[in-house]
Amino acid sequence: MTTILLDENLPAPLKKDFSDAFLVFTVYDKGWQSKKNGALLQAIDEEGIDFLMKLAGEKL
Repeated sequence: MTTILLDENLPAPLKKDFSDAFLVFTVYDKGWQSKKNGALLQAIDEEGIDFLMKLAGEKL
């Protein structure tokens, strides 16, 4: 199953708009809201998350 992480700049209810083909988490679900830049990417890699969704214009 494809896993997606929604960054804190996206509304949490958005995760309900995905089909059951996706496993969607928010940074708040994971307790990662305080992680920034490299630390967040490392956590994503360690968890095996496939995609990070961010609001356009935000720098990682």
